[in-house]
Amino acid sequence: MQLRHNGGAVLAGAAFGFLAGLAANPARKLAIQGVESAAGDWVAMLTLEHRVVEKVFDALLATHPRETAKRQGLLLKLVYTLNKHASEEENVVYPVVRGHDAQAASELVADHAEVKALLSELQYGIEKDDPRWLAAVRSLREKVVSHAQAEEETVFPKLRDTLTPEENTALTRRVNWEGVKTA
Repeated sequence: MQLRHNGGAVLAGAAFGFLAGLAANPARKLAIQGVESAAGDWVAMLTLEHRVVEKVFDALLATHPRETAKRQGLLLKLVYTLNKHASEEENVVYPVVRGHDAQAASELVADHAEVKALLSELQYGIEKDDPRWLAAVRSLREKVVSHAQAEEETVFPKLRDTLTPEENTALTRRVNWEGVKTA
């Protein structure tokens, strides 16, 4: 009989752990996106994410070739951050951009495809202790910073100015929701 009692306790503990995990995930997502949504409108949120990405790049570039585990961890953080950011832009912002400037939208999407290919190369194509790896990180950083600069200085301000205040508010809500979903 004692065995059944312990088995029930184990099952109850497992069920509690499972339910706690389910509850923790939405809270984690809201916490992650909450900081970004406090930045203000959709342009400010995406700009803040650009700065976060740059800081991860800076940390990666400061690593030593022997720090392969650290490089892998920072690379995973970079991949996560860029994928979340890309989801917000590709699923919410770029369709709106396309309605106002199809050429700009196509260029932005092409940039994202190139960034994803370079990320894949960093993850799977070059060993983390290979000197070419850090050169590839620098190249990717330049691409991402150039892309972000074009968005921040030209594309996003132009789009924000074309939209009504209500449309900007709705776009902010949609970017924030996309961020919560992908966090």
